[in-house]
Amino acid sequence: MRCASWVVATLVVTGLVACSLTTSLDGLSNGEEIATPTRSEGGSPDAPSNDGAADARTSADADADADADGGARSYRALVLGDAPFAYYRLGDTGTVAKDETGAHDGTYIGPLKHVAGAIVGDTDTAASFDGTTSYIAVGGAPDFEENAPFTLEAWVAPAGATGFPMCPISKTYAPMGASGVVAEGYSVYLGNPNHDLRAIRVRNSATEGLAAPNIPEGAFAHVVVTFDGAQFLAYVNGEQVGTAPSTQALVKTTVPLTIGAARGGLYCYFHGALDEVALYTTSLSAARVAAHYKAATNL
Repeated sequence: MRCASWVVATLVVTGLVACSLTTSLDGLSNGEEIATPTRSEGGSPDAPSNDGAADARTSADADADADADGGARSYRALVLGDAPFAYYRLGDTGTVAKDETGAHDGTYIGPLKHVAGAIVGDTDTAASFDGTTSYIAVGGAPDFEENAPFTLEAWVAPAGATGFPMCPISKTYAPMGASGVVAEGYSVYLGNPNHDLRAIRVRNSATEGLAAPNIPEGAFAHVVVTFDGAQFLAYVNGEQVGTAPSTQALVKTTVPLTIGAARGGLYCYFHGALDEVALYTTSLSAARVAAHYKAATNL
């Protein structure tokens, strides 16, 4: 049995901006495939190799490749150029959620459906989650202990409200499971019922968090949350939309990282589509976040 309690003790909202959304998701709630968006400029994007091998090039190398061929860009190349800990494109056909770095494959739990992905001109699909049971479990993900920096990145397209928060990315421990409150860990989630973007760091049940604007239903939005050791920053579609301090030191937990759920897969189930999920052990700069968004949308 799930419980509706979700405690956020400190929420700061700043710099709210209007965000344009890409990729329409008509028919998302039933998992049907939809039309892939067309390019807005000439040329064709670099075809992702999707071979699971880590890309050792620097972000500058990736940017140079992405700007070649008349402005065509490769989103995958830019993400790998920024050295993610793990990167999931979520176009998988089996039960394995492939990590593009080749190191931390995840496992799909529950029913899996696909819809058109978030990246303009890319045929790789996104994963659709049912809001009740489906998620991805990833072992060996970092706890970002003490005040370690991190970045959490995903393209999110929420469908209808579930009556609970919805978590794109979470690694949280709750002693009483779905019926308690989070004691340790971190999450990026959408609030109930308006899908307002939230991020939290939790130590010994004390929560430090950030709140940002709502993410509308029916289209993909590029969501990035960074932590530099003292401060959260949130970005939607390449623009900063919120900031908040966080200074408490996190501890190690035994629960897996979950994509599309929280508390090891017991709560906060995501209803809608997720695509291009990445974790970094660094705090990406605003320029890098904007570069990722521009590469995906051909702006």
